[in-house]
Amino acid sequence: MQHLTQLSNFSELLNGQYEKRGTVGDVLRQANCGLGTFEGLDGELIILNGQAFKAIPGGEAYELSADTPLSFAQVFKTDTLPLQKVSIKQPVDLHSLSHQLAQSGLSIDTIWGLRAQGVFEHITVRSIGKQSLPFKPFSECADQAVSSIFSKIEGFLVGFYLPISFAENCGHGWHWHFIDKNLCLGGHVVDFSAAELVMQAWSLDKPKFV
Repeated sequence: MQHLTQLSNFSELLNGQYEKRGTVGDVLRQANCGLGTFEGLDGELIILNGQAFKAIPGGEAYELSADTPLSFAQVFKTDTLPLQKVSIKQPVDLHSLSHQLAQSGLSIDTIWGLRAQGVFEHITVRSIGKQSLPFKPFSECADQAVSSIFSKIEGFLVGFYLPISFAENCGHGWHWHFIDKNLCLGGHVVDFSAAELVMQAWSLDKPKFV
């Protein structure tokens, strides 16, 4: 079983420690799928198929160079067969997706790395702009996040489920980032509605910190 690979500690991120902990190149040497954020909390990181993208306030996304500084990331490899493939062939939103994935047999005691593809009737994403020193706690920065809504858009969800036992170091529950099929729009997922989704899920071992 492969590990969840993580850059930095989730509790440190919540407490406002947004300093550089590594680079895009560092995490791409470890894995090819995942999410995170940047030095200064400067946008949302999406890693898909070994390419890294930044989504900024307003929803624009663009590919990154290897030397781009990161403050936090969670990544995994997709070069093994997923343990589960779930096709959801009915209308689904963010709340019901969590329920349907749990009903499909994904254990709530396991770390899951997830990737989904679908056409979204609408999807709401948000991004936080770059913060200045002295850094404020994450909860205060999140109040400044800019939300964007995209309609009738095809794209990918990348995310994780983390059991409560990992909450302090890694976070807890479901966490999703989005990027569209043209790789130019994205962000942290707040809500969505889709007619159907095709989901792949990889079971991950305890975190490996880099």
